[in-house]
Amino acid sequence: MLRVAARQLAVARPATSLARPRSSRRQACSATMMVSPPELAARRAGISLHEAFAVDQVNLVERLGQEVFLSLSREFYDRVYADPDPSFHAVFAHSPKETAIRNNFEFLVQRFGGPPLYSQRKGHPALPRRHAPHDCSEATAERWMMHMDAALAAVPEVDADSRQRLHAYFRHTCFFLVVAQEMRQSMERSAAAQQQRAAAAAAPAAPAAAAAAAAGPGQQQRQQVVPSGCPMHAQAAPPAAGQA
Repeated sequence: MLRVAARQLAVARPATSLARPRSSRRQACSATMMVSPPELAARRAGISLHEAFAVDQVNLVERLGQEVFLSLSREFYDRVYADPDPSFHAVFAHSPKETAIRNNFEFLVQRFGGPPLYSQRKGHPALPRRHAPHDCSEATAERWMMHMDAALAAVPEVDADSRQRLHAYFRHTCFFLVVAQEMRQSMERSAAAQQQRAAAAAAPAAPAAAAAAAAGPGQQQRQQVVPSGCPMHAQAAPPAAGQA
């Protein structure tokens, strides 16, 4: 799924100009930010998309066997649940460790060429949606990778080539979740600001109408001398009787 998105969305490279209008500069600045989420995640992770998807060049389940991924999941979550950082540990506090191990094992087997164990039991993986309630910051991603790299090193059946492919995949996936959460939060803020602007524009001019109704007749007559709008276009009130 990430590979398809990476192919469909390309980096925009605007032409440069020494004398460019301000609006054009803003458009160019926005254009340079039009990068696909998988590509942006790769940049943030410090790897290439080719490295991120190198796991798809070989069936790792056939190469390593399902039991290796069970061992990897157990090694990983043993470290995660022993992590002393309360903010990091809170990300995983919603489920028991054995449940987390099973979920991770079934997902990895499905992702790396085995039977769809995860989807058969829990439906589509939908990683960004499932991780939406949790903190997916860069600090969390780096700490997650610290434990996964240690787990990869602790499973001797994972050869060097497979370890490199898995490391790149996991690192890219971590930062893809970071990017996905940042994009979702940005859209939520934009939607909230737009709703506030729409509410302000639709609000009736009740305070002004109430103030005019509360003013006395003399005050209302004085208000008619200078109509609302630009003072340069205000018309003088007609003279009172006997003052012409």
